[in-house]
Amino acid sequence: MSDLLKNIDARTRLAETSKLEILMFTLGKDNRTGREDIFGINAFNVSEVMRIPAITRIPEMPLSVEGMVSLRGVLVPVIDLAKFIGFETDCKPETMIITEYDGQTQGLLVTAVENILHMDRSATREPPAILLAEMGGLVTAITELNDGRLLMMLDVESILAETGHFDNGEMVFKNVQPLGKERTVFNADDFPAARNHIPLTPGVMQAKMSHGEDKMDGGQDGMPDQNDARTRPAGSGNMEILLFSLGGNEKFGINVFKVKEVCPAGKITRTPNMPNGMDGIVLLHGHVMPVLNLASFMGMHPHEKHRTMMVTEFNNHIVGFLVQRVDRVIRVDSDKVRATEGMLSDKGALITAIIELEDGSLISILDAEHILANAFGEAVAGNV
Repeated sequence: MSDLLKNIDARTRLAETSKLEILMFTLGKDNRTGREDIFGINAFNVSEVMRIPAITRIPEMPLSVEGMVSLRGVLVPVIDLAKFIGFETDCKPETMIITEYDGQTQGLLVTAVENILHMDRSATREPPAILLAEMGGLVTAITELNDGRLLMMLDVESILAETGHFDNGEMVFKNVQPLGKERTVFNADDFPAARNHIPLTPGVMQAKMSHGEDKMDGGQDGMPDQNDARTRPAGSGNMEILLFSLGGNEKFGINVFKVKEVCPAGKITRTPNMPNGMDGIVLLHGHVMPVLNLASFMGMHPHEKHRTMMVTEFNNHIVGFLVQRVDRVIRVDSDKVRATEGMLSDKGALITAIIELEDGSLISILDAEHILANAFGEAVAGNV
């Protein structure tokens, strides 16, 4: 294991290039999916990888902090990474990654280290904006491996900041001297925990940069810029509704104008700190997209996994809705649509209308905007 990183210092002097070296590792088999997801951290933050030594338990430590170890005379806090990100697994950690940040050293417990991935920064994708708040900045970038798996890159600084509270101003700025005059700082490709320190520095203006990924908009990589003829309003007094089911007898619908496409779900990768009802993320047309399981989100318990995905868009937020199956598109007169305001419970706020079909069956029309606002909170609530 030590041979893997023997020359890590020489191989991670990449600050002036567009290259990245990512140390890849696993946290065991996910009890919910049965897969071993792949995580990574910037190898520049890694000093060594080792077997787990004897850990001394310390009272009143955060739940994910297992204790302390003495490493060449230095006391190092040890963090169980699976516990920290809420990863449910029966596999016990067998390896410890020693990382450093801002003069602080900590050990991260993982199941196994795979290898070091050499890649261009342009190959990374920033998580969707509606997930950044939920994940707390923990996942800074995502990339697709050659075998189709998604690699989630974690922010060492965020882990240390949350478990050790090393992001407080007193510690960060204890040796910093004022410059005496105003400075403008341009900050690119840094991690969220580091960027958060900039606003705390008086007289500094921050220019935010992303990982170099363009926003996912229409007209690129097979995502149509204009809806086809069947998604346009049929005329005044008419609506077009896409019908689908969630595993029970009840039928649901959504305004077809909100749907960009219907496709198989593909391989879904779980992420840390996912909101209720979210199954994970997928890579669609080169863009990272969150996937919401509508049945789980609405408190239903289907007997089979849903593998059909409706790709929906609202106010530049693109989300996949998992459903059991998609039926057809119907055109209805607006006078057959009944508003549900005041008729349903709080959960009924997700249902914006009821439609009665000719056979007497009722269709519950879901409100995509309120679903996104309820699932992802502040990230989209302000736009509803």
